[in-house]
Amino acid sequence: MTDIMLNVKLPIFKKKGHSYVASEYKLKVKRLVEEATAKGENFYFTGEPCKHGHENPKRYVKNGHCLECAKINKQKNKGKYKNKVKEYYKNNKLRLRVQTYGLTVDQFDKLYDDQKGQCVICLTDLLEGSKTHIDHCKETKKVRGILCRNCNVAIGHLRHNPELLRKAALYCED
Repeated sequence: MTDIMLNVKLPIFKKKGHSYVASEYKLKVKRLVEEATAKGENFYFTGEPCKHGHENPKRYVKNGHCLECAKINKQKNKGKYKNKVKEYYKNNKLRLRVQTYGLTVDQFDKLYDDQKGQCVICLTDLLEGSKTHIDHCKETKKVRGILCRNCNVAIGHLRHNPELLRKAALYCED
């Protein structure tokens, strides 16, 4: 593929109070990115070393970073990113869990308060910080209440089938 020189006026960019004419290199990179994007590729190749001296690096279409530099940065920041993700999930555990059922934390707190902090079925206290179970209809996705672990498991083992639950209750009464 040969480069065709176009007779166009190059745009002027301003950076930190300095203005400069866009270089042919920048226009070449822009063209390469457009071509790679059109082909559905994630990388493009400039034939030039990156600013850190990696020879003939592939570059990401998304941000223009050299693939070699990205690998080095990933290794360097590996633990830092993992800790941030872990901390995020720790700090947002309840919010993330209630979102699964279409609730907000406020709605969950109201439901918890309405139940006086007790399991809907057995009325045992749902301890703060212990794992509570948000019971919901599998078909309608409607939240029915908050259960303790034992009651949630019992309903699950009986496949959320009201008829089986009635039979189990009758069986226990005999």
